[in-house]
Amino acid sequence: MSRNSLFLLLVVGWLAAVAGCESADGDHPGSGGGDGDADGDSDGDADADGDSDTDADGDGDGDADGDADSDEECGEADYLGDPLAIPDGEVEGLSYETTLTISGFGDGAVLPEEEKFISVCVNMEHSWIRDLQIELIPPGGESAKVILNEFLGQTGSEIFLGIPNEDDEDDPPIPGTGWTYRWTPVATNLPMLEHWNATEGEYTSGTMPEGDYQASSGFGPLVDHPLNGTWTLRCTDDWAIDNGYIFWWSMEFDPSLIPDCDDWEIE
Repeated sequence: MSRNSLFLLLVVGWLAAVAGCESADGDHPGSGGGDGDADGDSDGDADADGDSDTDADGDGDGDADGDADSDEECGEADYLGDPLAIPDGEVEGLSYETTLTISGFGDGAVLPEEEKFISVCVNMEHSWIRDLQIELIPPGGESAKVILNEFLGQTGSEIFLGIPNEDDEDDPPIPGTGWTYRWTPVATNLPMLEHWNATEGEYTSGTMPEGDYQASSGFGPLVDHPLNGTWTLRCTDDWAIDNGYIFWWSMEFDPSLIPDCDDWEIE
């Protein structure tokens, strides 16, 4: 596929992003581009205006709206750091992580019920989702982790996430085009691989559709655990060969959990 075609597919995928997964500015950097630099453009530099920053309006905030900020709405937390490469897992069981640190829930606040955690969204691509276990680890640690996509073993056919670069063998890999996947307590779709096996068949290849999915573990493990602190998105590659990228991810909480939205801060 040509680089121009990949860029056009990026634009289409971007416009089709799952509702509720955009940042406060309505944009995210680095959903993968057609030039292999993971910045979401096709010009071979690091942005869309050629000045080596990450914005299109020249104000240095990473967006195109000229407002010089990227503050989240109350209850929204966006990871806007560097894209995370998931290299070919020649050594099985390696994990790759990014983090968000949240304050503003109030001292000692815990999640009272799983429905108050609205969603976690991940924009990513990978050439074999069956390789991966994807987990959300809250400030409470491993005992409270949510398994978003469970590794079900080294079996089954090829399923893409987004539009990967299948022919690259680089480390780090060459970015493809991310699609946005959303896990939420109110999803009607089964967890990803269970959904695919039930609707398409375990040995049918294809691309996992964007949309809402149940977490493999459910969101119950988060209940009664702390909300303030560092949240980790961890992706573990449990099957050799194939690679991908996480371009951005975000979480949304019920704003009723936050005593004063002026105190809502994300690092």
